[in-house]
Amino acid sequence: MRFASVEWYDVLDSTQNFLSSLARQGKRGEGAIIAARMQTAGRGRGQRQWLSSPGKDLAFSFLISCPEAPFPIGALGMAAAIAVAETVRHFGPAAQLKWPNDVLVANRKIAGILVERLVNGSASLAVVGIGLNINMSREEAQRLPAATSLYLETGKNHEVAVVLDDLLARLSPWLERWRCGGWPLLQARWEEHSFFRTGQKLRLKIGAFLRTGILAGYGAHGEILLRNDKGEIEAIWSGEAESVHGE
Repeated sequence: MRFASVEWYDVLDSTQNFLSSLARQGKRGEGAIIAARMQTAGRGRGQRQWLSSPGKDLAFSFLISCPEAPFPIGALGMAAAIAVAETVRHFGPAAQLKWPNDVLVANRKIAGILVERLVNGSASLAVVGIGLNINMSREEAQRLPAATSLYLETGKNHEVAVVLDDLLARLSPWLERWRCGGWPLLQARWEEHSFFRTGQKLRLKIGAFLRTGILAGYGAHGEILLRNDKGEIEAIWSGEAESVHGE
């Protein structure tokens, strides 16, 4: 996949909202990238707010064409997460991947990813938003639950644009792998850096519901396969996962 030149804005409500609007109007297509030095209403998964330090952290969204619905796009976020984790590792910290598409360092969140499908006429696009904490200070991180940044993990400030360039170079091949072969071409690298291990007991919050079981692996599109107490396997496509200890 080839990216266009990055379009930088000083302030946006949300790179995700702004790029989605441009795409629906036919003003941007695959490869377009919108980045903001400050977001006033950044979004994470589940309509949660994504907070970042103005001018210090990375917030951007890009467009990618994808197979027509109902092709699942969950693994698209996982492909992006692999690239983010590799970028973080390039700068030092040992990043891990937390299903479905968060990136952690030492059990603290350093990056999150939001994937939304856009259908505009005959074109099927997805807009992918990535937030990566780069120079967030300890004081700034205290307002967020279990957050960290490249600065906190390395003790060094990093140029936001330099980190973005590195990330885009890693994103392109992983996105192509997803588009050409889906989850099977991602699974080995995901499991190599996964925060969860097969056989581990997990609890998943899916809206107002809870599911507890043993991680039995992943399905054909990256969905979690959870084995319950009866030995039955349930496919979980989305939710918040956490380890269960002491039960």
